[in-house]
Amino acid sequence: MQRVTVLLVFLTLIIIVLNLKSGQNLEVEKSFFDLEKYSKSYHAEKDLIAELSAPKVVEEIVEEVVENIEPIVELTTESQIRGQKLYSKCITCHGKHGTGKKSQKAPKLAGQYDWYIADKIKQMQDGIWENKVMYPYIKKLTAQDRQDLGAFLSAYKW
Repeated sequence: MQRVTVLLVFLTLIIIVLNLKSGQNLEVEKSFFDLEKYSKSYHAEKDLIAELSAPKVVEEIVEEVVENIEPIVELTTESQIRGQKLYSKCITCHGKHGTGKKSQKAPKLAGQYDWYIADKIKQMQDGIWENKVMYPYIKKLTAQDRQDLGAFLSAYKW
């Protein structure tokens, strides 16, 4: 039994050695791993990562500080001059130049059409457009006063 075991081990070793020698002549297939292709791909990705992670050059933005210049209104008519005097009561809520105040919930009036301002005042006087805050100030305005206020406020440019 011992002789048979030794024979089988010896034959197995011979078969293994012969298989190893025949394997040395085989060419290695490079289709699964091509070093040149991998190297090109690696360097391309490395360059892309470097480009994306590089600090960005931001153009310097120069902001011009605009001084708070009051709008210039040329009062060319007598109606506009009378409107300016009437508007002195409105400054508290609508601002010195008719720009409106959010805190007072007062809209911008400067630059509106003269007919629009006159029409809205008339609607408030008639109760069509209700505004309890403004009513005491506008209740005694005449048609000419409404036109004068409209002429003054429409002289502002938007």
